[in-house]
Amino acid sequence: MGYPNYSIDDKYVLFTYNNSGTSALGVVPVDNTKIKGDVNNANKVLDDSKWGVWFANGVRDFSSATFDINDLPEANVTVYPNPTQGQLSFSSEEFKNEKVLVRVYDILGNVTYSANKRFVDNQLKLEINDAHDGIYFVHLYSDKYKYTAKVQLINK
Repeated sequence: MGYPNYSIDDKYVLFTYNNSGTSALGVVPVDNTKIKGDVNNANKVLDDSKWGVWFANGVRDFSSATFDINDLPEANVTVYPNPTQGQLSFSSEEFKNEKVLVRVYDILGNVTYSANKRFVDNQLKLEINDAHDGIYFVHLYSDKYKYTAKVQLINK
C-alpha cells in the first residue's frame, strides 16, 4: 500500500495499492479512532494511478479527532509598530505565557516564516526584517486561541 492521505474531514483515506500488477487508487472509510480503515468497504477510485492527494489548507491536530483550528476563539492582541521595519511586538492577556505557532504569509499566501514561540508574560517579540517590503499576514495559534494580523513591512 502507498502512502495514505486523509480527507479534510478525516472520514476517508486515499491510498495506492497493487491491483493485479498495476497501481491503482483506493479509498476506504476510517473508524472513529482515525487510525484504522474499514477494509471491507474499500473502493477502487482509479486504475493505473498512484500518489493520490486530497487538497486542503490548515493545521491538523492529531491529539483530538474533533479539533478544528477554525473553531478557536479570536484572541485580543495589540501589534506594534505597524507599519514596521521588521521588529514586531505582540501584547495579549489570552496568550499570556502560552506557547504559540507563529506563521507569516505573504500577500500570495506563501509561508515566509513558521516557528513555535512562547509569550513571556503577555509579550512576544518577532523579527521579520529579512523579508521584502510588502503586506504580510501574521497568524498566531495556541491550544486555546488564534489571531491574525495584517502588517506592512517597510525596510530602511
